[in-house]
Amino acid sequence: MNINKKLFEDQNYFLLDVKEPFMVNEFLKEVHRTLPEYRLDVCYSIEDFLVFYHRGGMFSSEKRILVLWDFTREHVDVIESLMSVPTDDIIVLVRRGAISKTKAYTRITTDFTTVKLEKPTERGCSTWVRDKLKEYGVECQEKVPSYIVSHLGTNMYALDSVLKKLRVLGRNISVDECARLISQTHEARYFDFMDSLFRRRVSSTLQEFSKVDESSYVQLIHFMIGQIERIYRVACLKNQGESIEDISEILGVPKFIMKTKMMPAVASFGRVKLIKLLDLVNELEKVLRVTKLPKDQVFQSYLLKAMKT
Repeated sequence: MNINKKLFEDQNYFLLDVKEPFMVNEFLKEVHRTLPEYRLDVCYSIEDFLVFYHRGGMFSSEKRILVLWDFTREHVDVIESLMSVPTDDIIVLVRRGAISKTKAYTRITTDFTTVKLEKPTERGCSTWVRDKLKEYGVECQEKVPSYIVSHLGTNMYALDSVLKKLRVLGRNISVDECARLISQTHEARYFDFMDSLFRRRVSSTLQEFSKVDESSYVQLIHFMIGQIERIYRVACLKNQGESIEDISEILGVPKFIMKTKMMPAVASFGRVKLIKLLDLVNELEKVLRVTKLPKDQVFQSYLLKAMKT
């Protein structure tokens, strides 16, 4: 979508259909750059959203870009009732899962402009990495973007983390320098964690998890989602009769990694169980946002469930 001021002249309600949470941040940044006079407020609960919504109209002349981060069926009636209350704010609902159709939901989808934020393919990620490096003024060897994506996959959070480190270097980056940088980051340890998880090695999985700071739990979850989706794609291609060599070529992954890491994961879980595993990790992200229990214990309990899937 081309984001410019004209987009907001006749419309201030937007429904984001999201496959990759990172792309929400990219969308919101672009909207905020387009409307710098607006304040950006992201709400992770309907209660906070309602407080900002009503305050914005009654007590403050400040305009807002007001975001409900996880719009679900439980929020439909509330949001539908708010549509009768005029507001000058930009309202953004982030829908990350399917919502069954009702009259209230149909009214919302009719009055809101739906924006689909698709999860980038590996080729799309390589293009995004190349564009970001150019934006940051970082020169690099031609193969650097595809190398980064081949090692970190389509996890946008991990890619963004590495690009910020390359930005600091600010000079002509070689593939060898990328390799050294990636090996030094905690994303590299995440691969060891996922390898243990896919092989259902309980002790080593929990041991690797214990090295992760609580502040990095969300990043780890998004890394897990990216890797599970990547393995699922391998499983689908294998089911279609593609050879290891062809799959490696399609995904841009070295054959050695495909044989020693990805195929064992496919053998361990398979397509159906990978979907269940993905649902479990998505559920974990939501639970961690609201739980009053120690987050490390909650995370570990889900890891144990995952390895029994």
